[in-house]
Amino acid sequence: MRKDLLKEWMAKNRLTMNQLARHLDVTPRTVYNRMQKGDFRAREIEQMIQLMHITNPSEVFFGHDAN
Repeated sequence: MRKDLLKEWMAKNRLTMNQLARHLDVTPRTVYNRMQKGDFRAREIEQMIQLMHITNPSEVFFGHDAN
């Protein structure tokens, strides 16, 4: 997962970690942990794609961070 791209999409949509967590019906800590591990559930990925209108989901969720 490309955390940098996901964070860009969050910024474009003016979403905080807390707001995203509420939308996904999980805790902010869960969002943080899943973002660090790149371990979002399929349902959560679908929700984020719709919420943020992500046009390149495979690059965001199935790409690899350079770190």
